[in-house]
Amino acid sequence: MQRGNEGEIELRIAAPSIDAARLELFINFHEHGHRTKGWPAPSEEAESELRCHLFNPFPTEEWSYWINDRLVGVGYVDALPEGLSAIYFFHDPHQHQRSLGTFNILTMIERAKERQLPHVYLGYYVEGCRSLEYKKRFRPNEILHDDGWEAFVR
Repeated sequence: MQRGNEGEIELRIAAPSIDAARLELFINFHEHGHRTKGWPAPSEEAESELRCHLFNPFPTEEWSYWINDRLVGVGYVDALPEGLSAIYFFHDPHQHQRSLGTFNILTMIERAKERQLPHVYLGYYVEGCRSLEYKKRFRPNEILHDDGWEAFVR
């Protein structure tokens, strides 16, 4: 775990939900991505976009991160028999120094170990996409090809 966040950030795991704080955080995260990474501007359908994470064919948990009862990050995680699968994560861009995305992944790895699950799945890696390239930093990792899994080295 990242030492700077230990004892300061509270993780709450519950069923996914939408409220004003989650929606505001989602919009702020996407506005920041629009300004800094060239993402499309948040649409008027932000609540609908957020809602798509609430209904999945797999058991989904909402991992919300709090500092002094202020919501600073939300992740959606499928809890599967073989591991935890990260669906989506968004956070307060003003808390960038905390590396909340990395903190979320390290927390997932820790919780997978506690649950005795062998895998954590971070989703698609797209080379050249700034928003997805962070995944190559976590080792060991594998990539799926047509003929099976192989070690991912970049």
